[in-house]
Amino acid sequence: MRVNVSAVKAFQRSESEWYYAYHLGRVPRRPEKALELGTIWHQLMEAWTLGMTKEEAKRDATIEVARKSRAWQLDPAIAPIFIEDFHKEVEHLYNLFDLHEERITPEELLLVERPIEMPLLRTSPSSSTHALLGRPDRVIRMQGRLWHVQNRTLSDRTPIAVYLSAAGRDLHELAYAALICHFYNEPLSAYGGTWMNIVRKISRKRLAESPAEAFVQEFIPIDAHQVTMALEDIALVCDRMEEIATMRRRPMHTRDADKVAYGKTLSPYFGVYTGAETIEDDRLFRNAESRYAEDAVEVA
Repeated sequence: MRVNVSAVKAFQRSESEWYYAYHLGRVPRRPEKALELGTIWHQLMEAWTLGMTKEEAKRDATIEVARKSRAWQLDPAIAPIFIEDFHKEVEHLYNLFDLHEERITPEELLLVERPIEMPLLRTSPSSSTHALLGRPDRVIRMQGRLWHVQNRTLSDRTPIAVYLSAAGRDLHELAYAALICHFYNEPLSAYGGTWMNIVRKISRKRLAESPAEAFVQEFIPIDAHQVTMALEDIALVCDRMEEIATMRRRPMHTRDADKVAYGKTLSPYFGVYTGAETIEDDRLFRNAESRYAEDAVEVA
């Protein structure tokens, strides 16, 4: 199996969700607004990091927003109000981007948004070989150590203290520590951790009154033992994924995952679970796009 951390997290949350979204590659036609906005933010930050001015970065992002909007307008599964709200949110994202300033200048910029890959150790002599994929937002060197810069957008309702406290055990950050060290052929002792570069989507009023509230930049150390345990967990999940992929067992249903968004809405796959809908229905689902093209992944 070749997996990314998002697929592993989806599997841990719901095997059936993983099966439909990652194994069959079928995702809901209606986009997730938070995910789409996060993608635009990453595009802005990538362009700016690589030397574009903020105006140039926004220009390119606007072209992408227009492309998405044209496709959504042709899709009867996507309501016009969704597109209208998305455009408003993008404009607010541009306001945040204009005000964003990084408080630390890295000693060296090593990598920006490039897919990388590493092999995982087998869980037993009879188990299959698996590989872990990742696409770091940015890799820098500070004080002789490697760091992953994680560009992240968060709701203003997310408790920042809790979020940052848990970040050192987040599967993404632990996996990226291993991926980055493997790619640069350096030990985990040479890894510093994650620079959380967070923008909080506070209201326009709060942004005008107190713009500093919108931006959180913290260094999160990563423990090598936690990385080792995370890699073991990922390899075990890969073994279970392969059992399903080779039809040795069916995906288990996690019924608590039927409700999403803090229980406010049903999972987009709920109708498939109950038999009222089919995953092949192109009016409801589409083929997923991969961020990891086979010829684009770099292996150390």
